[in-house]
Amino acid sequence: MLGAAVTYLFGSLCTSSLVHRVGRKSSTVLTALLSGTLTVLYVLVSSVLLSSALMLMAAWFFGMAAASANSLTFEQIPRLRGAMMSLDTAVFDVGSGFGTMTGGLALLYFGYEGLGSVLGAIGIVAALILGLMAIDPIKSQ
Repeated sequence: MLGAAVTYLFGSLCTSSLVHRVGRKSSTVLTALLSGTLTVLYVLVSSVLLSSALMLMAAWFFGMAAASANSLTFEQIPRLRGAMMSLDTAVFDVGSGFGTMTGGLALLYFGYEGLGSVLGAIGIVAALILGLMAIDPIKSQ
C-alpha cells in the first residue's frame, strides 16, 4: 500500500505534461478509464507479482485522474471558480461516503474480487459520465 501511495503521488505530479498535450477532459477520461480497468484486473489475476504491478499502475493512473479532474473542475465555469471548488469538495465527500458504503456491501456479499470489480466499474462509469457531460475548456476557447 505504501508503494501504491507513492505511485499515486508521482502520477499526480506527472499529470501536467499529459494535460498540456491532450487537454483536461481527454486526460481525465483516459486516466480514469485506465485506473478503473486496472483496478478490476488487479483483483482478478492470480499471480501476486502481476497483481502488484497492476495495482501500482492503477494507483499511478488514479493519481493522474484525480489531478486532471481537479483541473477540469476548476475550469468548468471560469468566473465561478471558487463556487466550483466548493461544490467539487462537497461532491467528493459525498462520493467518498457512497464509495465506502458500496465497497463495504460489495466486500460483504462478493469478497475482495467483487470489491475491486465494483469500484473499478464505478471508475469506468465515472469516466464515461465525464466524457459525455464535462466541457473541455481548451476546445471551447
